[in-house]
Amino acid sequence: YANAHIVDDLAATTEALMTVSRTRGEISGAAEAAAREGMERTASKRVVIRFEPQSVVTWDHSKLGGTY
Repeated sequence: YANAHIVDDLAATTEALMTVSRTRGEISGAAEAAAREGMERTASKRVVIRFEPQSVVTWDHSKLGGTY
């Protein structure tokens, strides 16, 4: 369960896209400036949804007795 907040700020959206691309290993070093330009163009058509967790629900698979 979580509260969701829509962030439609261009700079925040661009930075979120850059962070995801860096994490995936899609951009690094010298390619970052060129990638940022492309991200800024696409960020204007996107939003970020920021989730604020309220509680976490887990499932105990051991209760299934080894079958799913």
